[in-house]
Amino acid sequence: MAREALPEHLIKAGQELLASTDALGMQAQGAMWLYDHVLMDWRFYLVTSLVDTVGRRKTYGLLLDAF
Repeated sequence: MAREALPEHLIKAGQELLASTDALGMQAQGAMWLYDHVLMDWRFYLVTSLVDTVGRRKTYGLLLDAF
C-alpha cells in the first residue's frame, strides 16, 4: 500500500491519457495507477490486446502519439 493517496494531478493525467488512447482506437481493457515501492513513485499501467493484433512496435507508436 502506498504511503500517500494518488495525487490529483496524476488522476487527471491518467484520465487524459486514457481519453487520448480511446481516441486513437486502442480499446484499453484496463488502466490503473500502481505504487512502486522500490522506485517510491506511481506508475500508470494500460492493458490492451492491441499488442497481440498489431504488435508492440505499432502499439508503442500509438502510445507516443497519445502523449
